[in-house]
Amino acid sequence: MCRKMSRPFLFPVLLLLFACQLPAFAATEGMPPQMRLKRHVIVDQSANNMPAMTVYVPEDWQFQGAVLWDLQSFIHPARITFQARGPKDGAEILYIPIMAFGFSTPSTYQEGQKNGGTVVRRPMKSEALLREILPHLRKQAANLQVKSVERPKDVEAYIQAEIDKGRAQLQTQRLPSQEAPSLEFDLAVMTVTYTENGRPFEERLLSIITYLKSATAMRMLDARARPYMQRYESTTWTCLPIVSVRAHAGTLQAHDFEFKVVGDNIVQNPTWTASIDAVGQKLIMDNFNQAVISHQKIRESINSTHDYVMKRQREAQASRQASQDRILQRRVDDIRGVERYNTRESSGVALPSGYNHVWEARDGTVILQNDSFFNPNLGSTKDWQKIERAR
Repeated sequence: MCRKMSRPFLFPVLLLLFACQLPAFAATEGMPPQMRLKRHVIVDQSANNMPAMTVYVPEDWQFQGAVLWDLQSFIHPARITFQARGPKDGAEILYIPIMAFGFSTPSTYQEGQKNGGTVVRRPMKSEALLREILPHLRKQAANLQVKSVERPKDVEAYIQAEIDKGRAQLQTQRLPSQEAPSLEFDLAVMTVTYTENGRPFEERLLSIITYLKSATAMRMLDARARPYMQRYESTTWTCLPIVSVRAHAGTLQAHDFEFKVVGDNIVQNPTWTASIDAVGQKLIMDNFNQAVISHQKIRESINSTHDYVMKRQREAQASRQASQDRILQRRVDDIRGVERYNTRESSGVALPSGYNHVWEARDGTVILQNDSFFNPNLGSTKDWQKIERAR
């Protein structure tokens, strides 16, 4: 049976990747005098239109996102993807869904087959996986070249702290017949150049892979019914959502501030996450395997786990190391140059620092301004409300 564990480090890690690759702007550096952001909510249509993720992007950017279901994947039955495009220079952010793989020895499964909800594949490093994905991601690209591959040490240190938390959690889940499992990671920040439709592009791809390794010894009988011990080793390796930023060659850095704003505000709904984890557990326990379940059954599965989800959330919140999480968040905010605000829909939204006045409309659009006399309600049909910093 495949192992499933919570993913508390997923989004702090992604923010840290942005932190390492996008410059830490000073209060006025690279900032427009006014910035308008629009809130986009990705809903899961198979889960009664439950909000899955919220992303703030510049108002003049195009945005599209979706939740992709794969009920043969017990570990991640639903995955999020989105794309945000700017109005000039081909500026774009792409959020590539999480990918899960597994490999065991000995095994009767061939690479490429599915076993226990993961695709059977030998573990790969982040750089190797990015090199493999790129030609499929940019099918129309010509003269694709890897410009650089980096593994920032400061980011590795932050990720290691989160991995250590995961290791402590695993110790409480270990079965008596199992050896102590190990949890490792690898990261890569790759910069590539290529030509697409006659235009030269530059692109950065940010990737983390986690490796959960375990071993079990089982008593077996040979052909003559003589007992022997068989050792089984398995690795579940997960590529967290790959984040790509790109623009026309020579303009990528000019859009770093916009990329930063989007990267600071990728917020996954914890209730949706818990619901999907519960569905994954249900798939494992019921051994659905290759069954094809209708959207209605998906809704029923999520509804039936509502009480479980609420209980699990309360337990998770009670057991979370709140002080360490706050310290990590403050470090990220300081690196990123953001401040937290309480909006109509949510609390703790990260917005660029350096603006004294922030206004929000009911549709989620946000205006950041330094003009004390500015009032967006004048001449507007929208109901603008000034929002305050979170305490």
